[in-house]
Amino acid sequence: DHSYIFFSCESNETVYGSYTLKDNFLFLEQLNSKFDKEFSNDSRHRTQHIKFKLQVENGLMKYIERWELNMSNEWIKSDYKFDDAYLFKKVK
Repeated sequence: DHSYIFFSCESNETVYGSYTLKDNFLFLEQLNSKFDKEFSNDSRHRTQHIKFKLQVENGLMKYIERWELNMSNEWIKSDYKFDDAYLFKKVK
């Protein structure tokens, strides 16, 4: 596994996670943010623990699915649906 850092200029928040590449799929696991330590473990303001699966093909990424960690520490497939029309392309 490898780590990543995501910064949102809209919320001024930095989120940390890990990623894995396997068979043309990118797996992202969002772990925490720099502000999490300021809130109790059950606070709604803490960063949600989420996993994303993206397909990588021909220089494009496409959202496949999302998983969320529930209060019982079980991974549950989310109903979250990213529009199939969206593809992510690296721009230099």
